[in-house]
Amino acid sequence: MFRYGFKKHLVELGADYGTSVLAAVSGGVDSMCMLDALIHCQLDLKIAVAHVNFNLRGQESDADTQLVTQWCSERGIELHTASFPTEEYATEHKISIEMAARELRYNWFYELMATHGYDFLAIAHNANDNAETLLLNLTRGCGIEGIGGIREKVLLEFEEDCEGNLSGRETPQYIIRPLMAYSRQQIEKYAMKWEVPFRTDSTNLQSDFSRNRIRNEVFPQLARINPSVIATFNRNIRHFQQAGNILQNHIEEKCSQLCNWFETIDQLMESPFAAAMCSLNLRMNMIEERGSLLMCIVELAQLMKEPEWDFWVYHIAYPMGFSPAIIENISQALKEDDGPKKFLSANGEIIAVKERGLLKFYMNVAQAHPLEIDTKVIPRESWRTLKDTSDEICPTLYLDADKIKMPLEVRPVAPGDRFSPLGLHGSKKVTDYLTDIKFEHLHKSSVNVLCDASGKIICIPGLQISNHTRITSSTRQVLTITII
Repeated sequence: MFRYGFKKHLVELGADYGTSVLAAVSGGVDSMCMLDALIHCQLDLKIAVAHVNFNLRGQESDADTQLVTQWCSERGIELHTASFPTEEYATEHKISIEMAARELRYNWFYELMATHGYDFLAIAHNANDNAETLLLNLTRGCGIEGIGGIREKVLLEFEEDCEGNLSGRETPQYIIRPLMAYSRQQIEKYAMKWEVPFRTDSTNLQSDFSRNRIRNEVFPQLARINPSVIATFNRNIRHFQQAGNILQNHIEEKCSQLCNWFETIDQLMESPFAAAMCSLNLRMNMIEERGSLLMCIVELAQLMKEPEWDFWVYHIAYPMGFSPAIIENISQALKEDDGPKKFLSANGEIIAVKERGLLKFYMNVAQAHPLEIDTKVIPRESWRTLKDTSDEICPTLYLDADKIKMPLEVRPVAPGDRFSPLGLHGSKKVTDYLTDIKFEHLHKSSVNVLCDASGKIICIPGLQISNHTRITSSTRQVLTITII
């Protein structure tokens, strides 16, 4: 019955006779049973296997690789293998081991799909994994997409192959998860019946990782309340996905009404918002080097008329990479009338600015390009105080030239860096200052500091000058600093 149902489900997912499938196989019971079922589904599939050694469990990891290699060799199945220094990758990218392993394996899977043109990438997630994902997403905070759990079928889109050339592929490629209809208990029974060899990851029995803790500690307690909790969660997930699909159409329609998108400087300057962006040319050249402006402008008067306006803020900002916590801060700032506020997306690529009745999103081009500045010394009498520079993406800063030792050095923020923001006679950490202006999730590579020859931080270009270098009544020469 398992094999018959598996074949039927594969066909429902789009697999047909002779289609090619790349199976992600770890050596565990789920993936080994999936591979065995793919072989015996009587669809004459062209099967290849992708196996990753994450080098996290020493001899255990090597034994997993040995099992998969031997199993494929005995059956003449094409095998792709990769070995990654996962811990080093996690340290370098400042992410968890779980996230590092996920990024490494999926990036490699996508390379194989693009290079070899397989029709499907088969992943061995099951009903238990789906239920665990729902609870994990709810615990961490999620939107409609998060409560939809793991999708059984996802379209892959590749514009270029691994050589940087357009693939020219006409037929679509998909990720499929053919075991989602089966519980872990059903899969283990299949392995026993058909004598499928597999290895047990000893770390699965430990609760060091979030998913393991939910699997080993939380779900056993939930099962005491409802013995069918896995089936119940999966049924709810299907309902959430259906409701999400319906709601998504409405979300897209509403967001298109609220958001004004601009892909080029010309489009923006021809729009009613041009006056509010009069100083955008300060960084126009850098922006257009990336091919487009990619700016989104939301009129707050229109947004705040919506009864559930903070719901729309979430669905505008979340796809741009803003975390739920930052989106909550953005919503709070929209309620307040205390001047401009800036926020940065979790990956540092997008900046959100609330000012002058607008909520604006634009690329953080300083992160993508080495910071270049233009400095100029002018007489005090040629300088006038700018009362409002908030409409500039990166305003020009003005300092007392005689208080600065040349030459200047631009460098990334370093741990422990301190400076005195304008108006503060003491000092504070640069990271604390960035937090104060709502750059909570700032990557260090996203912001640079400018030091003079003595090593003192004289300003954060585009954001703030040091109080020690401010212009006073005794200033004779003014140093202007602008990002170019």
